[in-house]
Formats: sequence, C-alpha cells, structure tokens
Amino acid sequence: RSSSAPQNMEKQCSTTQEQQCSTSYEQQCSTTYDEQCTTSYENKCSTTYDEQCTTSYQQKCSTSYEEQCSTSYKTQCSTTYEQECSPATYGSYSQSCRQVPKESCKQVPEQSCHQVPKETCHQEPRTSCHKVPKETCHQVPKQNCQKIPKENCQQVPKQTCHQVPKENCQQVPKQTCHQVPKTTCK
Repeated sequence: RSSSAPQNMEKQCSTTQEQQCSTSYEQQCSTTYDEQCTTSYENKCSTTYDEQCTTSYQQKCSTSYEEQCSTSYKTQCSTTYEQECSPATYGSYSQSCRQVPKESCKQVPEQSCHQVPKETCHQEPRTSCHKVPKETCHQVPKQNCQKIPKENCQQVPKQTCHQVPKENCQQVPKQTCHQVPKTTCK
C-alpha cells in the first residue's frame, strides 16, 4: 500500500514549542542548635553569729548595824535613920533616945547598849556574753549550658523545564489554479 498523499492533497507543517519538564531531587540542609545542659554543685557558705553567755557568781557584802544591849546589876545603898530609945533607968523618969543610922542596899539593874556591825553577804550572778561565729554551708546547683549544632537535611524536589520544538503536519487540499477566459462587455 502506498503512503503517498493523493494528487489533490498536500502536506502542510508548522513548528510549535512544547515545554518538557523533569523533576530531580537535591539535598537541602539547615543547621539548628540544641541546648545541652549539665548540672554541677558548688559549696555556698554563710556566717551567722550566735550569742554565747556564761554566768559567774560574785560575792557581794553589805554592813548593817544592830543595837545590842546588856544588863548589869549595881549595888545601890541608902542610909536611913531610925530612932532608938533605951528604957528608963532607976531614978529617971524619961527615956533617952538617939538617931541610929541604918544602911540598906539593893541590886539595881543597869542596861547598856551599843551598835554592833553585822555583815551580810550573798552570791550575785554576773552574766557575760560574746558573739561566736558559726559557718553554715550547703550545696547550690549550678547549670552549665552550651549550644550544640545539629544539621537537618531533607530531599527537596526541583523541576527543570525546557522548550522542545514540535512539528505538526496535516494534509490540506491543494489549490490548483488555471486560466479561465473572461468576457468583458461594453
């Protein structure tokens, strides 16, 4: 069978541009930072002061005076006179009398007083205080952090396109021209 076009048909072609695309993948990376921390402990101390007191005793004395009395006895004598008469003698009618001294003594109490010193003593407490330093320590956590770089990669699609010429042909009727007589009238 012949593939040639019929006598009255002709082939007519035109070229158009066609876009052809292809997808490829490329690796795209970005860097992020992760924080990594470690805990260490350091000794932290503070000084406080406690009051410490001691009590000592001191003897304190005072003198007071009290009256002390004593009684002594003193002999006290007094003389009185008594009339003493003798009986009448023979031949005499009258009595003879005379004053006779008579001494009488008695013990008379006599009180003598004087001031006697009296010392009174007692123990008097005496408190003395002073500040005593006291150190208190405790562990304090300390966080040490640093940024660790981390690379994150992923496949990213990339489309590449280019124009490809394409020929489009079709069979069109062939135009045939021939001379036709033309009559012109006046």
